[in-house]
Amino acid sequence: MSDPDSAGSTAAPLPTPGFATVKDGAVLRVTITQPKRKNAIDYDTMLALGDAFHAAAEDSAVRVIVLTGEGGDFCSGADLSATARAARRGAVSARTW
Repeated sequence: MSDPDSAGSTAAPLPTPGFATVKDGAVLRVTITQPKRKNAIDYDTMLALGDAFHAAAEDSAVRVIVLTGEGGDFCSGADLSATARAARRGAVSARTW
């Protein structure tokens, strides 16, 4: 996430391509960016979203998080096929933030 003291809208670099964030003052807008899959969330994106929300909770400048989806769909839920592939390669594990 960006420096909480900076003014205006700023895009934050992310560890996965599954979503984008923009911080505008006290508002953090998180947009799921997988419209071809109806914004289904795969395992890596789920972890990265959790990290982003945790970081926002720790950022005293963030007062509101707006979660949205790119394209015509908000989010169809978990991408079960991608999660199954992650489980087969041993990438799925319990995680606490």
